[in-house]
Amino acid sequence: MRSNLAFLLLASSVCILAAQQPAKTSPSQAVNRTPLQKLPYDPAKLVNAVRASYYHPDGMSVLDCAINIDWPSFSDSAKLNLPPDRLKMAEGMKMHSHAVRGKAPVITFDWSAGSLSTSDQIEGGFKQMLGGFYQIYWPMIAAPPIASTDVPSKIEPLENGAKRISFTDSGSSVVLTVDNDNTPTHYAMDLSTMKVAIDPEYTSSPRPVPGDLRRLSGLKVNEQFGASTINMGINLDYQQVDGFNVPQHVAFNISGAFVLNLEFTDCEASKDTGATQ
Repeated sequence: MRSNLAFLLLASSVCILAAQQPAKTSPSQAVNRTPLQKLPYDPAKLVNAVRASYYHPDGMSVLDCAINIDWPSFSDSAKLNLPPDRLKMAEGMKMHSHAVRGKAPVITFDWSAGSLSTSDQIEGGFKQMLGGFYQIYWPMIAAPPIASTDVPSKIEPLENGAKRISFTDSGSSVVLTVDNDNTPTHYAMDLSTMKVAIDPEYTSSPRPVPGDLRRLSGLKVNEQFGASTINMGINLDYQQVDGFNVPQHVAFNISGAFVLNLEFTDCEASKDTGATQ
């Protein structure tokens, strides 16, 4: 299990760790292998069907956007109680992300409208949160979650045409549940240090045409570090940029911590894999 699924095991935890919660370890659980010739479905055909079940801009390599923050809702949810003058300075801060597929994003800030004494901490927090978002965006939202070379270790039929597909690699496992359209509805990931459950949500294309696919519009994430549990939600909608559907509004909800609403504007998307950071 290489490429996307293996990457997701690490990427899912990166986004939640933006909440800066302590990590604990838990034992991993291996998935029993079933000989491929005895699987009830053709593994290669099933993997291809899952890959084609929702929209992802595979050809996009670079996404550049200005990012606007809904400071009032963030301040209220995080109980920051910013005075009006400090809130005005925060709202004047400009943020830009340069995200290249397969690389850490470059997040830059412009405080020319006025700088806060906590600017460094604010920048560090947003770099961590956006870095975590792109760690999930590129392999799970902007690409199929299974590589064409990924081989299931086990496939189980469920009710109403659903299936449970298991993958194992180096003591880690991903168990993927798909519906009768082979669209992922649940991920159960087991690492040596944590367990992660992800429930994706989808929405239809706003102007569907033949061949147009549903969009991944939300992720409900539960992460367990031993006895500690973190719950997070990510919701997003899309805009068309340079022939691709890319994020327009992204909302993070870290249970018990904060709600963060972001707007991606002035975006440029590119296939230029040689772009520098």
